Amino acid sequence: MSYLFFEANRTNFDDGKGNEVPLGDHLDYLRSQGGSPECFDSCDEDNRTVAMTKARTTGLHLYVVDEDDYRVVGVVNTAD
Repeated sequence: MSYLFFEANRTNFDDGKGNEVPLGDHLDYLRSQGGSPECFDSCDEDNRTVAMTKARTTGLHLYVVDEDDYRVVGVVNTAD
């Protein structure tokens, strides 16, 4: 299973038509059209916990997205 890491502070992503859209719309585009994810990084792990740990080690505020269905499965390094 693959997980994608998206920068939480980033506000604009491509919608496949050259438009800048929020992350949720970008994920909808990926889900429906395929496309190339504009992610910070990715990892291939068997479970979400390991992927979350890898994302946490970056020190960045990231959304962790399951690449199978482009669903946000976690958030790391949030500002408290």
